[in-house]
Amino acid sequence: MQADAWIMDGNYSDSLFNERLNACNTVFFLDYSVDTCLSGVRQRWGKKRPDMPWIEEQEDKEFMNYIRLFSKIQKPNIVRILKDHPNITVYNGI
Repeated sequence: MQADAWIMDGNYSDSLFNERLNACNTVFFLDYSVDTCLSGVRQRWGKKRPDMPWIEEQEDKEFMNYIRLFSKIQKPNIVRILKDHPNITVYNGI
């Protein structure tokens, strides 16, 4: 975040979310449906990913539940926090 230009993906709202928002000028909020997100996770099972040191072989019930509840629990917090940063340009997608 110290560089002149940078990109981060993911919400990671538990890790330095406000610090990242204070350092940025633009947010792309991709609001995919629950079904799209669950389908994407299932399609990645059994495949090696460069961002993970393990291969998901089966459903992680806790993670799938997190996705199912995201729009009810996480999304309202993200929307509220984004409203607290009026200097940031927010693009809503999907």
